[in-house]
Amino acid sequence: MGRILSTQLMKLKNPNLSWQESGHPYSVDFDDIYFSASDPVGESTHVFIEGNKLRQRFKSFEEKVFTVGEIGFGSGLNFLLPRKVWLELSHRGSRLHYLAFENHPLSHKQLLQFSKLWPELSNEYESLAEQFPAECSGCHRLFLGDSVILDLHFGDATYRMANLDHRAGINAWYLDGFKPANNQNLWHKSLINELARLSNKGTTLATYSVAGEFRRSLKSTGFRCQKLNGFGPKRHMLSAIYEPDLTLNSNYAQEPWNKLPISKPPQNIAKDCKTPGRIWVEAVWLTL
Repeated sequence: MGRILSTQLMKLKNPNLSWQESGHPYSVDFDDIYFSASDPVGESTHVFIEGNKLRQRFKSFEEKVFTVGEIGFGSGLNFLLPRKVWLELSHRGSRLHYLAFENHPLSHKQLLQFSKLWPELSNEYESLAEQFPAECSGCHRLFLGDSVILDLHFGDATYRMANLDHRAGINAWYLDGFKPANNQNLWHKSLINELARLSNKGTTLATYSVAGEFRRSLKSTGFRCQKLNGFGPKRHMLSAIYEPDLTLNSNYAQEPWNKLPISKPPQNIAKDCKTPGRIWVEAVWLTL
């Protein structure tokens, strides 16, 4: 039986944004930028796609489901770029399953504002915006093409992860929270422990942060870390691979992530979360 997720569905707080003269957003809550002012697409590609060697791995992938986990969904840019690569490589019979964790999801209006920054991704953002859910806690499942599933886990990342079964494990992690000094919860040892628990031997991880305490936490849970050249003016980024000393528990379930988990029906749903066209099915909001 799968773990039981909370049945209390709450409306979450949207991010408090200010828009700079460059047209780029700034987080007032965390006093930090969302991405490189010069080239956000280049930065995401360099840090996350190249940092996890996704293009090479997608090209040679022969199994049923490749799973990416992201801490900090933000604008959705980090999801749309690997989705585009995956679809370009035409994986027949395989799926890309993307699990993203976000405690301050964008409103639909904010998402549309972000989409204007990248006209070259207008079609991708249009597909995302059509299904983008209200900012309510829980897992919102979106089907974006025949071979791509996006699970948006809205709520505290550590709590949401702690309530997930290992399943078949995550193939690659994106860590893209705001800088550790301003957003410690997304770089805390308790979250790193969950990253390790949901990983398999060979799972990769990439992030822009090379903070010392964060690297030590990764190493203590079995990740082998390597500093790589950062993007633009940033000197370094981090790439890691999960190589635990102990053999993984052979009793872990091997079901893919797209199999619905077992849960109780929600007992309390915030009024604003009762969205037309969406139903609650076994711990997941589905779009009709």
